[in-house]
Amino acid sequence: MTRRAGERDHRAWYREVWTLESRQSPRGFTLYLTFLTDPQPGNPNPFWLVGTSRRFPETAADADGEPTLAMSPRWQTELPQFVAALSALRRAEAGT
Repeated sequence: MTRRAGERDHRAWYREVWTLESRQSPRGFTLYLTFLTDPQPGNPNPFWLVGTSRRFPETAADADGEPTLAMSPRWQTELPQFVAALSALRRAEAGT
């Protein structure tokens, strides 16, 4: 996993992008997790959604792929489904 931080001003559309690369089958499978910032200035929560994409996202729309994880008060209970969906993407890529 590698991490790339976003800009720290009001125009930034992401807080961080994590590059995940599989070391198991399918070796080299790459997925980007993008921590999208809340578009409303002054919101105390630095980001509102974790989106996925197969290519490095150039825009917020590129980063808003499935699965997503909303940073709602229930995000911790929804995390297992999000991780399971990420695993399913990797398995689908491997053809299993």
